[in-house]
Amino acid sequence: MRRLIPLVVSAVVGAAQAPPQQPVFRTGTDVIRLDVTVLGKNRRPVHGLKDADFTVYEDGKPQRIVGVAEIDGESNDPAPSAWMRHTPRDVASNDLADQTGDGRVFAIVMDDWNIPFDSADLITGARDIGHYVVDQMRPSDTAAVVFPQQAARSEEFTSDRGKLSAAIDKFQPERVQFITPTPYGTSNGGGDMPYRYSSALARSTCERMQPTIPALHTVIARMASIPDRRKTVVLISVGPPVPLDPTARNLPECPDKLRSIMLDAFGIAERANINMYSVDPGGAFGYANYLNNPFLAARRGGSSPQEERAPRAGSALVRHEFLRLAGEFTGARGIYEGDIWEGVDAMLEEADTYYLVGYQTPTRPDGKFHKVEVKVNRPGVTTRTKSGYYAAREDSLGRPEQRLTPTANDLGMAGIGSPASLPLRAIAQAVGIDRRTAAVDVAVTVSVRLPAPLRDMG
Repeated sequence: MRRLIPLVVSAVVGAAQAPPQQPVFRTGTDVIRLDVTVLGKNRRPVHGLKDADFTVYEDGKPQRIVGVAEIDGESNDPAPSAWMRHTPRDVASNDLADQTGDGRVFAIVMDDWNIPFDSADLITGARDIGHYVVDQMRPSDTAAVVFPQQAARSEEFTSDRGKLSAAIDKFQPERVQFITPTPYGTSNGGGDMPYRYSSALARSTCERMQPTIPALHTVIARMASIPDRRKTVVLISVGPPVPLDPTARNLPECPDKLRSIMLDAFGIAERANINMYSVDPGGAFGYANYLNNPFLAARRGGSSPQEERAPRAGSALVRHEFLRLAGEFTGARGIYEGDIWEGVDAMLEEADTYYLVGYQTPTRPDGKFHKVEVKVNRPGVTTRTKSGYYAAREDSLGRPEQRLTPTANDLGMAGIGSPASLPLRAIAQAVGIDRRTAAVDVAVTVSVRLPAPLRDMG
């Protein structure tokens, strides 16, 4: 039997010819990193777990764990000193993921819509909780202060405690007597102003009746752009009167829309590993006592969109139900019973101690969402991590989570800056001082931080 052997002949034409292209073989292993909280029966973090204690499932199938590291924020953070507590960093960035560094990330939402404008106790308690969270920040931590109603008072993400504390000091809810319907389309103006209003620049009438809900959605979506990190939303509120039960039927149009917005925010938080803690500054009975105070009721007179028209006892219960479910949906909890300060301390500890679990995934870059579940072989413990991740796509340089970033208009209505299209970093450094005049020469360096795929192409 004859065997035919293919023969390839290359002919040289002319004096110059490109050398034959060498074959290129590409291979690699994708490792997914999970941020996992492990809590015991008393909701205290569990320490000392090893690789063998964890099992990771992706799309229902167990995966190979390649590494487990326990993260203790306090031990990894620089030792605090006086200048670190009161002096902001000399490095600034317009990219949120780069700006947050290696520390914890907090968004403190001061609910200036649902906390009553005429309750000195609740207002003072809200300020105290906000200041306490800021005071517990370490040099590597970053936080923002967000006002749902008075967005101009919000403070963008920063590590400058002075700015954060100054924003919290501005917390003073104002009574809104009425809300006019949001007009649709544009109206004819006069003179050189043919259009005086566009509905695209404002929330709907329903959302303006409860601005805390769209503000929370915007904050959570903004924080979702920070990958592989521990992120915490602290809602300081008596609770919005919005039902969150996904199985509830026949809700009025506006409550149903608000519930839909909030459930979508919970889905983003779950995928991006964002914990949402809700803290009632009045505790278990603070808001109920406010509603039943006849002196305050007589002094208020009339009603406003901020005041619940439901029965008083039912109003307080619905609000606390929101706080409870918001915590459960995001793996956190509502803090409104027992000692509030013990609950806040536990919240900060849970945000400080967790595990980084890396596992090898067989998933190819298909751009789809893949469900993830983590189990620990210890009795009586609970675990909390993101519910899954979006796989990358071969034709995309960006992360799929970046599509969750809210629009510049939504960010503006919450008082938060827009994401940067070109990430920059600025470093300020003193290079000289004139002792006679006390003048200081400062050098400022601005650099561009390219995404990793672009750097590799360079």
